[in-house]
Amino acid sequence: MSLASVLVDHFTEEASHSRTVLAATPQDMLAWSPHERSMTLAQLTGHIAEMPAWCHGILEGDLDFLANGDYTPYVPETKADLLETFDRNVAGFQETLDGRDDELMLTMWTMRAGDKVLMSAARHAALRQVAVNHVIHHRGQLSVYLRLLGVAVPSTYGPTADTPGFV
Repeated sequence: MSLASVLVDHFTEEASHSRTVLAATPQDMLAWSPHERSMTLAQLTGHIAEMPAWCHGILEGDLDFLANGDYTPYVPETKADLLETFDRNVAGFQETLDGRDDELMLTMWTMRAGDKVLMSAARHAALRQVAVNHVIHHRGQLSVYLRLLGVAVPSTYGPTADTPGFV
């Protein structure tokens, strides 16, 4: 089994968990933030939704934040837009990795800000870090947002306190 196919399998499982949590996002609370230094609910969910699309860039070249000053984070205006964007980016991730060989996946990728190297890793490791682990981190944040908003936290790896019959 290739590194790309193993990564797609892992990503696909995590993406289904992420979609479940994204689907619990209350449409009427997108502007809400738990703290002045925290992202709004729309910013956080948009970040989760857009990260799978970043895989194309990881496979095609290095990233220099100072050279790419035109980036604007995706911020959904509606829950429907959020879920459509996430679904499209998940499909794009799977399509982008389809048929990629281990030779490419083992080449190094670097993320930098000018001369300062922020991360350097094999492409398959960078993809796992960004498209899987980083999304899991933000999905956890989103679960806390939902709890603070009084929204039932969906089950991901197992039941939550909101799962019927949990306790």
